[in-house]
Amino acid sequence: MEKQTVDCDVIVVGLGCFGLGATYYMSKMGLKVIGFDQAHKPGAIGSGSVGYGRIWRYLHAEDRYCQMQKEAEEIFKEVENKTGKEILHGGGLLYMKKKDHPELNELQKYGERLTAAQIRERYPALKVPDYLEGVFTKDAGVVRVKESLTLFKEQSENQGAILKYDTTVSHIDHQNSIVTLENGEKFRAKNVVVTCGATTDQFYQQKDQFKARKQLINCFYLSDNVNLPTAFLMEDLEEAGGIMVFGTIDGENFSTYKVGNECDDIDPHLISCLDLLLFNEPRR
Repeated sequence: MEKQTVDCDVIVVGLGCFGLGATYYMSKMGLKVIGFDQAHKPGAIGSGSVGYGRIWRYLHAEDRYCQMQKEAEEIFKEVENKTGKEILHGGGLLYMKKKDHPELNELQKYGERLTAAQIRERYPALKVPDYLEGVFTKDAGVVRVKESLTLFKEQSENQGAILKYDTTVSHIDHQNSIVTLENGEKFRAKNVVVTCGATTDQFYQQKDQFKARKQLINCFYLSDNVNLPTAFLMEDLEEAGGIMVFGTIDGENFSTYKVGNECDDIDPHLISCLDLLLFNEPRR
């Protein structure tokens, strides 16, 4: 006997930071929201929303991203005010590109322009090459992912959202907005929101459309005398083939620095060149 299809206003597939943000916002509007995640709990090992790898910033060359950040920050602050707990941790962002790149001229209106020598003086742990310059902004930082997942889940459920973990979605019929679970259950909504990171591709015919590109390379222990910005983004890096390298503080007490890159595959050469650009500390 075929199982009856459950109707609702919105289905969210993937309950990481983005997915729970969606369930919170739409349940607050009074919509009937159902969310699914294959992990057994928020932030479980194997899910994308783990650690302190999420950077928030206004330092964007395109104004539309700044507007999106402003709207997102209002939602984060709303939940912080409701719960009395910090989700967005400040501390600043250092954004670096080749010194002749026109984007730096556009971005310096949001922060402080720094030469490579000034960056090395301020942050001795970063061995920045002379062909790079940067812009530092205080109006940036990292997302406390664990707190974000916990608080947005609680607030979503308080507003009536139904969140199902340890639940695998096997198929999405985008034309009819029907989501089928692995156990055969079907759910139909007016809209389906897919926020499941690297696994998003399986629900679309055009493959590699949503392929994950950011990958963790190393975690460096922080000693008391190490001075680093809360987060950095480094582009046009010649030693790494021109790709983006990122770093963020990590850990419960921000005791480590998480370093990764944005590319399809991790190049062994990239790991060795990062040792030249960053301090050499014991790694996890």
